[in-house]
Amino acid sequence: MKDMLKKIFAVDKKARETVEEANKERENVEKKLAEAKTQFEEKSNLAAAKKIDELKAEKKKEYDAIIAVHESECDKKIAALESLYNEKCDMWVDEIVKRALQ
Repeated sequence: MKDMLKKIFAVDKKARETVEEANKERENVEKKLAEAKTQFEEKSNLAAAKKIDELKAEKKKEYDAIIAVHESECDKKIAALESLYNEKCDMWVDEIVKRALQ
């Protein structure tokens, strides 16, 4: 009977050691997974930031080109209005004065 109890205690001790080792291994695996997750998130964030910067630069070029076209169109319209003003200014002044005196 004593031998049987000794065997039971030995088996119990061995089972506790096995469970303790398994718990330590689980903790190690969880720690490694957490580290891997952190590294993955950092790499993903860096890649995303790089892609965002590239897209910003691309869109800025596109918007700058659009703005240049609009500025050119505005400059042409301003030049046309100035030309019309220079051409008809005296006539408009005369007409305004004429109507004011009537």
